[in-house]
Amino acid sequence: MTTHAHTRTTPSARRHRIYGYPRSDKWYYKYAKKHGVGLDEDGKPHWDIVGLAALHIIERVGFRVHPIGVFIKGDPYLCLAIASNDSRDHLPMPPKEHAEEIIKALQEVLGTDRRPRLCDYNRYV
Repeated sequence: MTTHAHTRTTPSARRHRIYGYPRSDKWYYKYAKKHGVGLDEDGKPHWDIVGLAALHIIERVGFRVHPIGVFIKGDPYLCLAIASNDSRDHLPMPPKEHAEEIIKALQEVLGTDRRPRLCDYNRYV
């Protein structure tokens, strides 16, 4: 007779995932230049142009969205997260109707018709 051990995933070992729109630094630079965000009076980029562009987007969207860094296939992205399964992020999935409002607002500001994607991330890497 074969027995199978069942292990339970502890919260600290659980796979952390976020649901949102990952964008590269290059994408944020283009956005910042297009909208005149994160540039000094000479038009040179501020040291935190990516963060300033993300904040500009969040303000335009008008909903609670968190910028969270992720790696996709080894490359860094800043994801505008709608939800996270990590309770430390304080970003639970909103009710479906509200989530759809947030998605539509993000799609409009980001200029896309794509749906958000699930991304794995580790807060401590």
